[in-house]
Amino acid sequence: MLNISPIDGRYVGLTEEIRNYFSEYYLIKNRIIVEIKWLKKLFTIKEIGIEITEKELKILDKILEEFDIEEAKKIKVIEKTTKHDVKAVEYYLNEKFKENGIEKFNYLIHFACTSEDINNIAYGIMIKGLIEDVYIPNANKLLDALKEKAKKYATIPMLSHTHGQNATPTTVGKEFAIFQYRLR
Repeated sequence: MLNISPIDGRYVGLTEEIRNYFSEYYLIKNRIIVEIKWLKKLFTIKEIGIEITEKELKILDKILEEFDIEEAKKIKVIEKTTKHDVKAVEYYLNEKFKENGIEKFNYLIHFACTSEDINNIAYGIMIKGLIEDVYIPNANKLLDALKEKAKKYATIPMLSHTHGQNATPTTVGKEFAIFQYRLR
């Protein structure tokens, strides 16, 4: 009764597989990924003139590797104060940098970015992950099933239709093959 939509209500059993890709936790995690990867990119731009050691780069990687749901909850606590989701990520990273002795880079967190810069890439990562990990494998299973049915029913005749009218005979297998071809 208190669900946001049928997706987390009556269809929750059918949508379990996509929960990891579209949860708030995954969005927050992807914002962290985007912020840190952007920062790492800044270090490669010679004109900016910022140097970072291998040890410091490993600290950035460690922050990413250790990010989990408990860390995301810390961001949600910060967000209660900031009233801004991406700003909360920025403040969280400031704290993590201080904890790990790399606070000299705090001024570069979110440098030259808007929240939309972070969000649209984070959402893109989420969608890309779902497409690669869920949609394409399931679409391939469907294509295989259609191909199998096209072979199985290749000789079963049926009446085809065009514009809602009876047309020339075809086979059930051919119709499955056409559908498979179009889907592919």
